Amino acid sequence: MDGASLQEITDFAHEESVKLTKSKQGYLAFMDPDESALIMHSWSKDAMKECSIKGRKFIYPIETTGLWGEAVKQRKPIITNDYQTPNPLKKGYPQGHVELTRHMNVPIFDGNRIVAVAGVGNKETPYDEADVRQMTLLMDGMWGLVKRRNAEDDLYKSEMRNRLILNSIPDLMFKFSGDGTFLDYNTPPEGSLMFPASDFIGKNISDIFPKHISNPSIVNIKNALKTGNIEILNYQIDWDGGVLYYESRFVATGDDEVLAIIRDTTDRKEAEKMLREKAEAEAANLSKSKFLANMSHELRTPLNAVIGFSEMLASKNFGELNEKQVRYVKNISSSGSHLLNLINDILDLSKIEAGKMEIFIEEFNSLDAIDEVCYSLMPLILKKDLKLNFSVDEDVRWIFADITKFKQILYNLLSNAVKFTSEGGSITISGSIIGKEVYFSVEDTGKGIAPDSLTSIFDPFSQVEKFETKVEKGTGLGLALVKLFVMLHEGRVWVESEVCKGSKFSFSLPIEPIHIGESSMPYLK
Repeated sequence: MDGASLQEITDFAHEESVKLTKSKQGYLAFMDPDESALIMHSWSKDAMKECSIKGRKFIYPIETTGLWGEAVKQRKPIITNDYQTPNPLKKGYPQGHVELTRHMNVPIFDGNRIVAVAGVGNKETPYDEADVRQMTLLMDGMWGLVKRRNAEDDLYKSEMRNRLILNSIPDLMFKFSGDGTFLDYNTPPEGSLMFPASDFIGKNISDIFPKHISNPSIVNIKNALKTGNIEILNYQIDWDGGVLYYESRFVATGDDEVLAIIRDTTDRKEAEKMLREKAEAEAANLSKSKFLANMSHELRTPLNAVIGFSEMLASKNFGELNEKQVRYVKNISSSGSHLLNLINDILDLSKIEAGKMEIFIEEFNSLDAIDEVCYSLMPLILKKDLKLNFSVDEDVRWIFADITKFKQILYNLLSNAVKFTSEGGSITISGSIIGKEVYFSVEDTGKGIAPDSLTSIFDPFSQVEKFETKVEKGTGLGLALVKLFVMLHEGRVWVESEVCKGSKFSFSLPIEPIHIGESSMPYLK
C-alpha cells in the first residue's frame, strides 16, 4: 500500500480487522495529543449501513466515554463477550446505534502514547486472545503506514522537488553520476561505514564494493535515470563481526545524477528470523504433543497388562510366593501404577496442547464431587492423622462445569496437600461465590513453597525440578494440569504460600459458562 492515501490505509485496516476477527462491524478513532478525547475517523461499511443515529458525534471525551473507552483508560485491549450484561462501566448508546452483542477494542501505541483505538463488534463466537493478537499486529502495521504517509505528505508539501527522495526515509545517502562514480554524501550515521565517507568521493562504486553489490547498483542507477522510478537493491556484506543486511533505493535527482538512500535492515532480518524460528518451534511443539498423545495410547496397553498380571501374582491364586517374590511383585505393581499415572497426565497435557481436549459443561452437585474426591484419598489422610476441615457455602452446592475435570482439579490439589503436610496437620477445603465466579481453595499446614518457586509452580514438571530432593513421589504434571483444566473453563488459578506455614491453592470458575450441555474444544489462552 505504498501509494495509498491515509483514508485508503485506515479504511483497509478496519475493514480487514472485521474480516480477520469474523466480526460484523468495526471502527477506528484517533486520539488527541493529550489523550483526553477520541476523534472518530471511520466506521466499517456494515456499521454505516446499520447505524441510523441522527446528528452522529465525532469527538468523544474519554472522561465521559463508556465501556468502549476502557481500552484507553486501562491502556490495554478490552474484550466484552456479553455486551448486554449490566456493567457499571457502560454509559449506554444513543437510539439508532448498532445493537451490540460482543465487542473488542485495542489501543494503538506509538511508543508510550496511545494514538488511536480500533474496535470490532458482533462476532458470532466469543472474542479471544487470538483476535487481540491479530488485530494488534494489523493496527500496528497500519499505524506504521499512517506515520509514513503523514511524513510523506508533510515532506511533499514542504519540498515537492525532493518528494521521491524523502519518500524513501533515508538513513545514509550517496549521490552518484550515471556511471556509478561517487559525487557527494550526507553525514552518515555513526558506525554505518567502515571508513570515512570522504574517501568515496571521485571513486567508482566498482572500485570499492564487490561485484555482487557494484554490478546491480550500476544497473539500478541507469534504470533510475531512464525511467524516473525508485530502484531497490537488497544485499548483504560479510564483516568479521557477522553479516549485515542493507537496502539501497536509487532515485534520479538530475539528468545524470542519482541519489542512493541506504538503510541497514539487519535488525529487520533478525526479527524476521526470530519470527520464523518461533513459528517453527510452535509447529515442533504441536508435533511433539501429537506424538506424545499417540505414544501414550500405545504405552498404556502394555502397562495395564503389567499391572494386571503383577496383581494376579500378588493375589497368590496361581501359587504361593516367598517373601522376596511378594516384595518384587509389589514393586512391579507400584512402579507400573506410577508410570501409568505419569502417562495419563502426559496424555491429558498433550491432548490440551494439541487442541484435542473436549470439555462437557453440565450442572452437578459440587459437595458430592468433593466428598467423592475426599473419600478416594481418605486412606492417606487417616494414615497421616490429618484433620480435614470444610468451609463450603451452601450456595456453592450446584455449579456448572465439566464434572470429571472438576474432580481431577480437586484431586490433584488435595493429593498434593496430603503429600506435603506433616503428620497431625490439617487441610481445609473452602468454597464460595463472589460476583460472577465460584471460588474453591485447598489450604494446608504443610511445608510451604519458596518464593522463587511460586512463579513456576504451575509449569509442567516443576515438581521434579524444584523438589527433586524430597522423598515424595510425583509426576510434576499435577499442578500444570490443574491450571490447564481451569483455563479450559475460562477460570483462574493461583497460589499463596509461606515456607514452613503451608500453602493455599485457589481456583475460580464462571458461574454462567458459555458452552452448557455440549462437548467443545475451547481456545486455550
